[in-house]
Amino acid sequence: MGELVVSIAHEIEQPLAAATLNLRAALHTYNKSEAHADAPATLRAALQACEQASAIVHGIGALARRQTPRAAPCDIGHCWQALLPLLAGELQRQRIRVRLDLCPQARTVRADGVQLQQVLLNLATNAIAAMAGVDGRARELTIRSRAASDESGAGAVQLSLIDSGTGLAPAACRRVFARLYTNKAGGMGMGLRLCRALVESHGGRIWAEARPAPEHGSVFHVLLPAMPSAPLSHSFSESTDD
Repeated sequence: MGELVVSIAHEIEQPLAAATLNLRAALHTYNKSEAHADAPATLRAALQACEQASAIVHGIGALARRQTPRAAPCDIGHCWQALLPLLAGELQRQRIRVRLDLCPQARTVRADGVQLQQVLLNLATNAIAAMAGVDGRARELTIRSRAASDESGAGAVQLSLIDSGTGLAPAACRRVFARLYTNKAGGMGMGLRLCRALVESHGGRIWAEARPAPEHGSVFHVLLPAMPSAPLSHSFSESTDD
């Protein structure tokens, strides 16, 4: 019960912070005398953040009750786009460039969409924190997907989040998913543990690696069952300067 409470507190912090920010912006707009054209958009963003928080609480409760995830075709690119309103402000403040490198034949997984968003949000938030103090080189987060296979040989998708941050020592790569382990000031040590529980509940696997020299930063890999999808007419590789 204690782990569940701490997990919920950890997971709803980001969407609720985004909701507060957008609601304040809406109130500020309405208090001005000029036209209120931007107010509906900020209110919609606040509503989306609140709905995300509600879905997270429901998902963690289902995980605690050991319910089987409601797996369905889940597009990684669409999941990431849904998270951008929660992350855009911090990406901009930290001057982090995001690059999507999604293989057209390996971007659809069999997963619960909300829970996949939780995993992406946790990993992206950690990557942003790892790059916050970086100077003298570009701050870049790459989200990459490639076709793979699991231990049984079944089709899978390997999703990788690659940052240019401070990196992880080899020992830390093995410990980061342990309960209450954290290398962040003010961290609770629950986010990555919850990521592992969510990924494993889907029959997947998650692990961390340090990037080899001369590269900087770390890589978090997530292996999930693939959901066959028709090839896209264009690649989903793109860069955004947030």
